[in-house]
Amino acid sequence: MSTASLSQCGYHQSTLGYPDTTTKAGKRPWLPFVPQDIRLFGNNKSTKTPEGKSYGRRNITSLGFLMDTVRGCPFAAVHGGRGCYGHCYLSEAMARYHMKYWIPVVNRLNEDKLQWDLERVDSDIVRNGVNGEPSVNWSIATVTAEFSDLFDKTTILNTRFAVEPNQLILARLARIDTIIHGSVSALDPPRHIERILRNLWNYEAVGGRSVPRVITAWFNDESSHLWDVQDELMTLTRAFQQPLRIRGPSPVNKLLDIDHYGPTISNTDGKVSGRWKSAHDAGYGSRGCYSKCYECVNKCSSAPYIWGVWE
Repeated sequence: MSTASLSQCGYHQSTLGYPDTTTKAGKRPWLPFVPQDIRLFGNNKSTKTPEGKSYGRRNITSLGFLMDTVRGCPFAAVHGGRGCYGHCYLSEAMARYHMKYWIPVVNRLNEDKLQWDLERVDSDIVRNGVNGEPSVNWSIATVTAEFSDLFDKTTILNTRFAVEPNQLILARLARIDTIIHGSVSALDPPRHIERILRNLWNYEAVGGRSVPRVITAWFNDESSHLWDVQDELMTLTRAFQQPLRIRGPSPVNKLLDIDHYGPTISNTDGKVSGRWKSAHDAGYGSRGCYSKCYECVNKCSSAPYIWGVWE
């Protein structure tokens, strides 16, 4: 999906942009991702640091349940290069390493290596779409989900539908009970909201399980119309709230009531930090993404009770 085709989702050229990739003397050059074997991994949010070790990614020794069939995301160009909602974690993290995160690169499926991971991970689910937009290549996302299903792992696929799937892809994913999360927000252009919800409905129509993953924000009085959109999104069946985290200046900050944003628990050192801020629950009291993955009872909406099954 090129920058030009972002207009299909309602984004305008004047709002798009990329970082200055001019390399200063002695500094790391800006490079695109390179294709890698698809492997499972964990991070500070998903995987608990073992007892006796200091908090931090380097000390995580347990195999995580995360994966990326694609690294990089075309939506990183939105909001002047700050990414979706103006505070994209991928954009922030990868810019530090001078990675051209706005250029999606498809990873490769090495069945032997992924099998090794799937046989050892202590999780019933795997989640695709952490450092990239899996919809860029539905074929590899689907084949990988089907392979994971052979080891009784349900795939949670997080997407913004940069590319829309066809009916065959949706049917194959539904057959193996993949749960598709469509990340959507009142901050999205109406055309993009319609695109996301339409594809979630199309997935349900073929028997699939879909979840509107609503990125919520606390808007200011001048942006009251966005509350109306957000309220409507939160009335959707199985709406799953993920509060927007903000960091520093951004074009979207003028829409937010910054006074409602407070410190969060850092995913870097586990301490209270004002580096990233959140309004937390925007008043909906709904199920959502509020805690570490290993403490969460919802498990990315894969928990049986969410689907009317009580164990």
